[in-house]
Amino acid sequence: MTPSPSFALPRRKFLGVAGAGLAASAVGLSRGWAAANTSSKPDILVLMTDQWNPRNLGYERDPDVHTPNLDALAAQSLNFARCYSNCPICMPARGCFVSGLFPHNTGLWGNTTEYYLAPGLATLFTELRGAGYGTAQIGKFHWLAGDGYKREFDSLSNYYKAVGLEHAEPIDPPFSASTSPKGVYQDYLRSLGLYEEFRADMMARLQANQYEPKSTSLPAERHNDWFTADRAIAYLNERPKDRPYFLVTSFPGPHVPLDAMRPYTDRYDPAHLTLPPNAKAGSIGGYAFSMDDLRKMRANYLAKMTLIDDCVGRIVRTLQDRGTWDRTIVIFTADHGDMMGAQGRVSKTVFFEESARVPMLVRVPGSPSAGQRSEAPVQFSDVYATVAEAAGGKKNPRNFSRSMLSMARGSSEHSRETAFSEISHDSDLEFMVRDKRFKWFHQFRRSYLFDLQEDPYELNNLAESRDHRGVIVDCKDRLRDFLMTTQINYASGYQSLGARVKSGQKISPQL
Repeated sequence: MTPSPSFALPRRKFLGVAGAGLAASAVGLSRGWAAANTSSKPDILVLMTDQWNPRNLGYERDPDVHTPNLDALAAQSLNFARCYSNCPICMPARGCFVSGLFPHNTGLWGNTTEYYLAPGLATLFTELRGAGYGTAQIGKFHWLAGDGYKREFDSLSNYYKAVGLEHAEPIDPPFSASTSPKGVYQDYLRSLGLYEEFRADMMARLQANQYEPKSTSLPAERHNDWFTADRAIAYLNERPKDRPYFLVTSFPGPHVPLDAMRPYTDRYDPAHLTLPPNAKAGSIGGYAFSMDDLRKMRANYLAKMTLIDDCVGRIVRTLQDRGTWDRTIVIFTADHGDMMGAQGRVSKTVFFEESARVPMLVRVPGSPSAGQRSEAPVQFSDVYATVAEAAGGKKNPRNFSRSMLSMARGSSEHSRETAFSEISHDSDLEFMVRDKRFKWFHQFRRSYLFDLQEDPYELNNLAESRDHRGVIVDCKDRLRDFLMTTQINYASGYQSLGARVKSGQKISPQL
């Protein structure tokens, strides 16, 4: 376990500036690292966010949001526009990220206060360690909760070591930081005399309405997203350049609370925001929101995105300054989205596009696919196979992720024809199937079918249409095949006792 960090870090603001530097760095990439150093392994950086609606990005033509650094990154990346979370809620999705599995493999179908992935399942970092990489995660983890790991390990640091993490630096998101007094971010705020004021603010939001948009009293440079970027930058500056690293920088935002502050909130006037055609008044947790409320919520949500965008710019600038940007593979994604008023909903847990679909940029320096858009269905967990292949490692055979690397390098071959998602509500197991045109899902004991080619905002449910019965039958067949072919088989490769004796293998006792 990495010791608690010191807090005397340089802080520079790049509000709306760093994107220009990132765009300029694209010049000459085709004759950079990919061509000149093919014998060297790339550095690999995953930029993960929490609850990022995939429609709210400049490169996705959102007319309101300001994300210049991510837009510049998209110009150097392949944009997988049909990437779906394995499960549209935090813990199960993040468990799939580090395991390459689905909830029906891990057994985790929703958030819980007591869960951890056994090292035999959480193999992502172990795979990268085996390929010679320094491994690190900084920021929000949330693929474990509670003290269940103590059944096998005497400390959290030993658990992280067992799953292959050399540098583990969990940073609590705002609500967790207010309810749990221990943590590096909490200690950081205490060192500035800001923790008690911060805690009182977050507790008041938890008790009233988590989606009430209200600026935090903290300046941007003290926010936990900024702090996460600070810690990632410190890690990168301390890394030796002769050993590749795999770093997951996991921002707690733009997940609620809606606590964005000035100058970010100054950019967004709620009265002038463009709401999508499926936006409706609704309610969350007993709190009703009008269209005017929704505009205010949305303005703060977009402001949080711009803050994170600046953090991305700061990290990229660090890599440029250390001279390693042109040998760095970068992935930008999220665990799930946020409805943010679509269908009269906020938050996640549903299979509508705003919740189940996630951003997915894969930047491979020098790739001819830079700046292009892929319509191939992919999964959030496909990050696992992608980074394993990029590192030259071998993917765990008990793993259902598929690499996006060949597509990111310019290949037209698709790794999947269908994407899936699954979740549990009130003990009902619910499933989603997305092919190249249609999306079918069964949720809240009701069937939904949308033609996303003709109806991208899911306004016309075709589940009762006689003309589309064949589509639903096909989707159900795909779901059946998916469930049948994605089961973990611990007996795979078994040889009989006689065969093992004949081949001279060591015979272990069968208890």
